Amino acid sequence: MEGQREHWNGVYSENAAYFGTEASPFCRMSLEYLRDKGCKKVLELGPGQGRDSLAFVMEGYSLTGLDCSNVACGILKERIPGMKVRLGDVREKMDFEPESFDVCYAHMVLNMDMTPGDLRRTLKNVRTVLRKGGYMMFSVRNTQDPAFGKGVNTHHNVWVNDKGFAVNFFTEKEILEYAEGYEVLGIKEFSEGEKKLISIILRKP
Repeated sequence: MEGQREHWNGVYSENAAYFGTEASPFCRMSLEYLRDKGCKKVLELGPGQGRDSLAFVMEGYSLTGLDCSNVACGILKERIPGMKVRLGDVREKMDFEPESFDVCYAHMVLNMDMTPGDLRRTLKNVRTVLRKGGYMMFSVRNTQDPAFGKGVNTHHNVWVNDKGFAVNFFTEKEILEYAEGYEVLGIKEFSEGEKKLISIILRKP
């Protein structure tokens, strides 16, 4: 993970809008889903350069971002003054009060170089900071993605591609296993360009 942190620092330093400036399809789907849910406080995991963060802030949400890249955190503080930004690792205990967020949003963040244990800890950490009835909304690339199986397989379904990105790919079955302790509200496949993903909506009982 440390090597990937430095890799992302380099990516964000070299390209001011690596993923573009428009909100992702998953962000738009998530905002539409939340429109009538009465949620206000959102925790975004891995906001990067803020393409989705800006959309949440513009919709009136109180947004806090947690990112492992110090370069990303600096960019977010400069670009989105209304957003709270924390430097941290999603796998570790989150420095927030228990039950302090209505929603946790994470677009392709769990695709990082994580072990099954890391993923379970991350989802457990999120469950701690969500209020009862709060939503965990995340997307991951799936094993139907054209990049799956290409590059160097470091462990489990993590493949390092020729650009140096370590990507974790998932099956629907695996995702449901990691969702222990949550109520599963929705799971479906979608695409973002050539990427094949799964969107998941969970709720804390």
